[in-house]
Amino acid sequence: MIKIVAKDALFGVLIILVILTIELILTIPFGVGIEQMEVGTITLAEGVDRKLLSTALLAAITTFVFTLKLNTKNKADALRRGIIWTIIFALYFIIVGILDGYFGEIFGSTGFYVLLICTLAGPMVYAKVKPLK
Repeated sequence: MIKIVAKDALFGVLIILVILTIELILTIPFGVGIEQMEVGTITLAEGVDRKLLSTALLAAITTFVFTLKLNTKNKADALRRGIIWTIIFALYFIIVGILDGYFGEIFGSTGFYVLLICTLAGPMVYAKVKPLK
């Protein structure tokens, strides 16, 4: 069981890297969120919230695809993966929030909680769409 959880945790880290890479590629041309703070059009809290909200759907799609590609066999596996990946994402943002000084803005934003729900939703939607044991 520890081996399975460790494997899912490593995939959780990979999911974060994939999501952040795609987010970077998508937000550069549009200037979503934090970049707009530089020109003074939005506050730090609004920028963080927009950035997290813009990542939420991407997180749901990415975790759905990873759940599909990892050949999830039953609903318990999907739930386990969703919970582990959500915890990994939350830990990532705790670390980023502390190191970057955005802790209050991250955990005070609606976008953060929507992002966590979407991270968990990917595997849950997969479990509903594909008939699993």
